[in-house]
Amino acid sequence: MTHIHRISIVCCLALFAWTTAAQDASSQMKGLLIDASELQNQQAESLEQLGMKQMVIAIEASPTPSQTQALERLEKSGLDIWYWIEIARDEKMATEHPEWMASIQGHPEWRRFHPDFPKEKENEVVKVYPWVPVFYEGAFDAHLKKVNNLLEQWPTSKGIFLNDLQGAPTACGCGHTLCRWTTDYGPKKSAKNMGHTAPAQFVKRVQETHPDLECIPVWATECEAHDKDGMCAGVGCYNGACWREWSKQLEPLAKTTPHLGVLLTYKELERDLPIYKEPAGWINKAIGAFDTESTRFQHPSVKPNRLVGILQGWDTSTEEIKAQIRQTEKSNTHGYILSNINISTQWEPRIFHMKVAP
Repeated sequence: MTHIHRISIVCCLALFAWTTAAQDASSQMKGLLIDASELQNQQAESLEQLGMKQMVIAIEASPTPSQTQALERLEKSGLDIWYWIEIARDEKMATEHPEWMASIQGHPEWRRFHPDFPKEKENEVVKVYPWVPVFYEGAFDAHLKKVNNLLEQWPTSKGIFLNDLQGAPTACGCGHTLCRWTTDYGPKKSAKNMGHTAPAQFVKRVQETHPDLECIPVWATECEAHDKDGMCAGVGCYNGACWREWSKQLEPLAKTTPHLGVLLTYKELERDLPIYKEPAGWINKAIGAFDTESTRFQHPSVKPNRLVGILQGWDTSTEEIKAQIRQTEKSNTHGYILSNINISTQWEPRIFHMKVAP
């Protein structure tokens, strides 16, 4: 995968022995997310002794014979094998089909991060590279083909995590990485949008083709009220469309599957702020948002026991990882997956030339 930042596997595994006794070992997920290239380095016996139950492998290409052998060895040890597939952040697809990328229109505040970026012309639109959301018809079909091809090539697993089924970061124009409710906040369209049910439709299509696999879509939260004068640069995102559209998209998605992943990579998302008081304190608030923010807009809440936290294991200390686990466990979630890969939320603007009607 792109932008992989590895941490010490030994350090990570030691942390799995550090859990609260209150957790129900028979039902809670507790796993490690690694890149497929790290499969051969995993020691099945050590993982089993530490009580680890899930090994999640990020896949984006066909498996090698040695990777298949490593999977068989890990599965024989009693581990549940899961796959992680990145959806929207796809450099290859963005390069081949720039018309499917989300755009940045409306608010110009994002330009504070790119002060020298040229002003788009009337027949141009700024795209969010390399984000290709499933909301577009062509992208929807291409991502579905990608997922099906990968699952056909890799050995059967317990389930799959599908990451980034939402819109693109800062597509509203404010510049906040967590404002990802939209694809085109403006009049210029280069692809047909399928509407707010697209993520739910995508999961259903995957489930129809692979009915024996549990499918867990990974969902990110939106901005917060205190971000208005900071990361939203004065744009009233929190009381605007962000959470309303987030809830509208989440409701049909939550009906497709018993569990949802929650992207809780708090440092990558710049949520390691003093305002949260406790170390990794934002995690507890983000988990609660699936209840509070959904009900704020009259949509059914999603309770914590349906959520699986995706925690940041890269660029973090042992104490920071412990804090993340502690926040997740005290929120009574369905468990957590500690990511050993950099789940990047980075983006950059690209000019796209619109087709002019004859």
